[in-house]
Amino acid sequence: MVSLDSNSASFCVRFRPKTNDDEYFISIKNGSQYSSYVRRVYRGGQSVTLQMKSYCVDHEATIMHEFMHALDFWHEQLRPDHDDYVTINFNNVQEGSEHNFNKYLSDVKDTLGLPYDYNSKNGLTTIITKDRNVRIGQRYTLSTNDIAEIQRYYQCS
Repeated sequence: MVSLDSNSASFCVRFRPKTNDDEYFISIKNGSQYSSYVRRVYRGGQSVTLQMKSYCVDHEATIMHEFMHALDFWHEQLRPDHDDYVTINFNNVQEGSEHNFNKYLSDVKDTLGLPYDYNSKNGLTTIITKDRNVRIGQRYTLSTNDIAEIQRYYQCS
């Protein structure tokens, strides 16, 4: 399995084995998909589900993406200011998945004063950048803004 803190010099959240005193913890589950709730849903453990026999475990960014959800981060296209940066082509959104492209209010999806992160995961034909010079869809590592969001949210550096 890949490292969960590849940017350890700047990634201020550390993962360690659970102890009996931990009230909140993340457990990794093997499943048929990869998923995680955003933020702590209930007291106790939260599962991050990964497909152990798929491309998921071979792609560090996919795993880190799911852990970002567990750390309370939403998809970038849910930002309240997304209309300033991208156009959502709802004709290309899979039926039943439209909610994944709604704007959230700032009390749910805080921009933390950072610009829109074009390097977050999304569908190339579903999300169209307003700045045609920006390429989107990078999924190799956490972006600079992903790291900045973590640092601002958890007040660390």
